[in-house]
Amino acid sequence: MTPPTTEIDGWTSSPACDEAPADVLALDMEGGTALERFSDAYQSIHGYLSLAVCAFGILLNALNVLVLTRRPMLNATNCLLTALAVTDLLTMCAYVPYAVYFYCYATPTPDYGHRLGWIVYLIFQNNFSITAHTVAVWLTVSIAVFRYIVVCGRHALGVRLCSRQRAKLAIVAVVAATLVACLPNYVMYRPVPYDAGAGATDHRVPGNASGSTHCRVSAASNGSDQTTPRNVTWPSVDAGGRESGAGGDVVGYWFDSNEFVTDTTRTINFWVFGVAMKVVPCVMLTVLSALLVRAMRVADLRRRRLLTQGRRRESDRADAGSTPRVRPC
Repeated sequence: MTPPTTEIDGWTSSPACDEAPADVLALDMEGGTALERFSDAYQSIHGYLSLAVCAFGILLNALNVLVLTRRPMLNATNCLLTALAVTDLLTMCAYVPYAVYFYCYATPTPDYGHRLGWIVYLIFQNNFSITAHTVAVWLTVSIAVFRYIVVCGRHALGVRLCSRQRAKLAIVAVVAATLVACLPNYVMYRPVPYDAGAGATDHRVPGNASGSTHCRVSAASNGSDQTTPRNVTWPSVDAGGRESGAGGDVVGYWFDSNEFVTDTTRTINFWVFGVAMKVVPCVMLTVLSALLVRAMRVADLRRRRLLTQGRRRESDRADAGSTPRVRPC
């Protein structure tokens, strides 16, 4: 006699799964490292915290743009600071829809069954954030270079080299170079259909020779990597052996690398974005900041030396004026 079954979301629940040994269906709720458990716990609040940070950052960056673009504030350094504020403002604006959907409404996992439009936006937001962040980093390097030239160079040389026109040229050059450098990353990923049922864990019920009954333990509904027993079912299998969800259709979409992307391409992309675009500007900022601090200390010592010499001269003049003079007869 065939045990009664229940159809749930395209999956057939079987009481035979309840007879499976505990070691088959039991899931390690405390598995994973401490960092993984913290990631699972933090994921539920990340969306709301990021929205608060983005709202605060959008407001402050908008105020920066309003203040720095006023006529009395127009100079080379403030021009670069304005571009930096606009870059951060756009980065946060683009992240708001991503945070709302993937962290507040849905989950950033392929098992959720996302629509194609949201996966396209995910790829766009990833590329846009990388581009904006890279532009912001190199704009910061440009600001450090301008300040070093003004502080360490001669006054006339600093005024001539660090003009508003050259600041605008630096902004255009940074944006253009970043777009060219990020082209390989723009074509690396594409949206692909994803069957959410394929990500669940499938267990065969012992003692079933035909193998027609399987116990499937689905992932947690909160989308975290921590697996929890949400339901225990066995899937429907078509003639080709492919497991399908409700109605046999593909559940949703996710992203994957394009077919022409190879391991060599990934290695080059890592060295370009992980080293050239991140480590190099950090090293340059460190060196420029150290040189700038050294130049400021030298200038401060020179100023103190000049002040000391000036006080000595004033003291010598005062002493000379107070000394009585003896006129010869």
